[in-house]
Parts: sequence; structure tokens; C-alpha cells
Amino acid sequence: MTARRSATAVLKRELIPGVLLAVALLFFTLPIIYLFLTALRPESEVFYVLQGTQWTLRNFVEAWRTPFMPTAFRNSAIIATASTLLALAVTVPSGYLLSRFRGPLRNSWFVTIYLVRTVPYIAWILPLFLIVQKLRIYDTFLAVLIPHVAVHITFFSWIMRGFFDGVPGELEEAATVDGCGRWGAFLRIVLPQAVPGMVALAILGWLFSWSEFLFALILTSYTTPLVTVLTAQFVHETGMEWNLMAATAAGAMLPAILAVAFAQRYIVQGLRL
Repeated sequence: MTARRSATAVLKRELIPGVLLAVALLFFTLPIIYLFLTALRPESEVFYVLQGTQWTLRNFVEAWRTPFMPTAFRNSAIIATASTLLALAVTVPSGYLLSRFRGPLRNSWFVTIYLVRTVPYIAWILPLFLIVQKLRIYDTFLAVLIPHVAVHITFFSWIMRGFFDGVPGELEEAATVDGCGRWGAFLRIVLPQAVPGMVALAILGWLFSWSEFLFALILTSYTTPLVTVLTAQFVHETGMEWNLMAATAAGAMLPAILAVAFAQRYIVQGLRL
């Protein structure tokens, strides 16, 4: 009886969570698998992905030869990388300010990023469009960088604050006793402890900017094409080119998948902080 109960307990503890995890994994990966299968089908079989017999890589070649497509991939990579680096340059000291300091400056900054974070992104579009038109930077890198960096700052600052809260203040006090100033203790003691968290945020921020569509659609055109906008160009008045859209989307997923694969260890460590 005891052995049977023990086996039942093990079954509930290991098998049931495993089944639930497998179901969840299948639920989230099926659309991705279907997308890649569609990208490998000729145009005549895109509606028969599971029954068709023909496979081809021609969709990827045709999608890449679409006007502005190589430029769009390059532009998206530049904007994603630049916005992430600029945001980290601001939010690392911002998170430290929120974590360690008290006073009017800290309170004002806290209220500012809190209010900005509560505004839905779509509510920014009209004011941003008018601003970039007024500044004559429409359809430039700067027009997209501004909202991306703003979004990252409001999000990263909260997270970085949590990372710095996890670093004991006694370490800084000990460094101060040994002769380090406030910023010396920050650079030598606190900042290295937060590196995994910074890498995790960098990957998340890069993925957001790489796949963002709304700002790219409204604030750019053919001078600064971006991959998310060009993916939507396969929807037109005569129908939808499913095979080319799927190939473009699959190609756009590859850099994101590689980035997460190479930085997976840092992401897990950062999210555990």
C-alpha cells in the first residue's frame, strides 16, 4: 500500500507537470512549425501544407529578391542594436538611482517613467508622427529610435531596479571603506553583479525592436524600410502571397532564434536575479 501511494505521488509530481508542459510546448510551437512548412511549399500548395508533396527553397530566394528586402533586414538590425545599447546606457544608472537613492530627483524620475509606461503605445502614434514631421526626421533611423528607446527606458528601469535591489548594500559599504567612492563601488562591485540581468534585458529589448511593427509602419517609408513592414507588403488588392510572406517571416525569425540560443544561459541567470 505504501509503495502504491509512493508511486502515485511520483506520478502526480512528475508525469502530470510533464504532460502539461508538453501540451503547452506543442501549443506554442505548432504555429511556428506550420509557418516554416508553408515557407517550404510552392505557391500551388500553400493551402495543402500537410497533404502536399512538393518542397522548395525558391520562396526564400524570391522573398530576398523583393525590392528593399536586404536593406530592410540591415535597417532592422541597426535599429534594434542601437536602441538597445542606448537604452541600457540610460537605464543602468536609472535603475541604480531608483534602487539606492532617495529624494526629489529619484521621486520625479519614478513618476515620469511610471506615467509614460501607463500610456498605450498606440496613443503615442499621432503625437510622434507630428513631432517627427515637425523635426523633419520622418522616415529616418532617428524617427524610429526615439520611441523604441523610450519604451525600453520605461521597461528596463523597473527591471534594473530589481536587479540592483538584489545586490547587498553591505558590499558597497565595504568597498567605500576600502577607498572606493560611490561610483567606484558601483562600477567595481554592483555593476558586475548585474551583468546577467543586463544581458537578459538586452536580448528582450533587441527582440522587441526587431519585431516591432506599429512605430515602423507609421514613422517610416521606402527610405528606411524595415523587415516587419515589408513582410506586410505581400498583402495587396489581388490577394495574399502566403508563400513569400511565410518565407520572409521565417527568415526574420532566424536572427532572433540565434540570439536567444547563444544568450540563453545569460537570460536564465538574469531572470533568476
